[in-house]
Amino acid sequence: MNKNYTLWKSEFPDSLTAHFPEQMDTNFISYGSSYRNTPKEILYLSLEKRITEKEKEKFKNLTPAKDSCIIRIYANKYTYGFDKRGLGNCISYIPVPDLKLVSVLNPVPDDYKYYLIELSHQTFINHKMYFRNYLPDEWKNGMSRGIGISEKENIILYWLIMW
Repeated sequence: MNKNYTLWKSEFPDSLTAHFPEQMDTNFISYGSSYRNTPKEILYLSLEKRITEKEKEKFKNLTPAKDSCIIRIYANKYTYGFDKRGLGNCISYIPVPDLKLVSVLNPVPDDYKYYLIELSHQTFINHKMYFRNYLPDEWKNGMSRGIGISEKENIILYWLIMW
């Protein structure tokens, strides 16, 4: 499994996966990826694991994203979603992956707090190939990477998603 994780991680630029652990450890729950050389609506890499004290310390100074500004990126190209709490007073949306895309947990923890490490409007996937009419205009293309933490379940989710 560690070999697959390392291979999948190497499909993406190091600069975009630097926040992921180098290797999987015994706290691992799941990981997933879409291959860069396979045409996809979105490309992603994710790792879900039990959080360690070292990780808690590493990320303790990050500020969580405002829940009301979160927009979910789904695998289905015809839908998008906002956080269930509704839209708030936001200057801009914060795209994160739909948890059903990157998590194997059932049910998915409902207390994830998202910590955004990087966000970009840059085109990562050929825009002519995929029409993203389902996303707000400012997010027709982009990338987000970060972590999600469920304190209730003691889980950390690492993600990178490009569309």
